[in-house]
Amino acid sequence: MGRSMFERLSKDRKIPHWQQLALYVWAHVGTDGHCLLPADIARQLWRGSTARTDKLSEAVAGAVEHGWLDPQSNRRCAVVPHDVEYHRRRPAHCSLHQ
Repeated sequence: MGRSMFERLSKDRKIPHWQQLALYVWAHVGTDGHCLLPADIARQLWRGSTARTDKLSEAVAGAVEHGWLDPQSNRRCAVVPHDVEYHRRRPAHCSLHQ
């Protein structure tokens, strides 16, 4: 599976929100294992639904609970588990997790 497939699957409205979010992150993760989430990510993924901060926080928590995202993840920056990291080249120093 590659990034383009993760991107496509992240838009599948038949899967849970936490899974859609994790797939989006896997498609957009940087070489440090982090993915800065756009301010409108909830609206991008869940068109037609109320794009509230709590819905995004719930999706992050669900993805962490299921092991699809690292516990460092939050609604501004998500971190992939070690198994999903693509060509990690640089250490993660993200102010959104300090």
